[in-house]
Amino acid sequence: MPKDTIINSYEIYDDTICACGEGPLWHPTRQQLYWVDVTHHKILTRENRQTLEIPFGEFVTALAWIDDEHLLAATETALTVLNLSTLKQIQLCALEADNQYTRSNDGRADPWGGFWISTMGKEAEEGRGKIYRYYDGQLRIVIPSITIPNAICFDKPRMRAYFADTESQKLYFLNLNSDTGAPEGEPSLFKDFSNSNQAIDGAVVDAEGNLWVGVWDGKNVLKLSSDGIILERHPTGADRPTCPAFGGPNHTDLYVTTAAIGLESSFDEITEQGKTLVFKNLVKGEDAPRFILPKHFKYAS
Repeated sequence: MPKDTIINSYEIYDDTICACGEGPLWHPTRQQLYWVDVTHHKILTRENRQTLEIPFGEFVTALAWIDDEHLLAATETALTVLNLSTLKQIQLCALEADNQYTRSNDGRADPWGGFWISTMGKEAEEGRGKIYRYYDGQLRIVIPSITIPNAICFDKPRMRAYFADTESQKLYFLNLNSDTGAPEGEPSLFKDFSNSNQAIDGAVVDAEGNLWVGVWDGKNVLKLSSDGIILERHPTGADRPTCPAFGGPNHTDLYVTTAAIGLESSFDEITEQGKTLVFKNLVKGEDAPRFILPKHFKYAS
């Protein structure tokens, strides 16, 4: 396919208008999509053709699946285990809970059973954020200073973790240990978007190692090769696509969350603002990795 080919074939998966839709996760055993509205403090999903909402008392920004009954949710102040039947929440560990100026942001489970989660200043203050990895019962800092962390995703065959600083418009990768998935060495620049108007948001890696990246205020999802070459642009019909995720029975559907915040004046002209979209049978993706709880964790009775 020619470089930077434009493709447009999305459908509206859910027409709920999210102020800041984020964190889509296809639960592989439930065959069900979950996503969050960061601003409105809730997780959303669809069951029996109905949209269901799970409220939280604070920001909720990223998800991972644990088993058929539980999700891991990153909130403003903690990593929390959510029972999908009872909706009971159990804190796994605190996340900058003593810092009133920060909140969680982008995150994903990694293929080794860990969970990477980022924080940022509530006013996007320069350098106030961090990227952490929770693995085997411990939360460790991976990146000690970043402004708007995003695009956390993983390429296990190449032993890479990707992340971006949306503020600097740069996408990086880290080399990972093949046995544990722990980061090794310093980040390397993967793609520099600073001379463009493309603000990198969420990202995911397909089965061939290509990155699919949501472009905030860019209206597109980009497909990048593992060498950083832009291969395709997929218009979303929304100004602020946020994060892509693979799902569907064969992992060939690409779900994309979008944000409506700040775009209310455009609702009459652009109907997809804040809605959750899907590109059907687009490309072969992979299962979202499962987050593995530490052995000492006990579910509440």
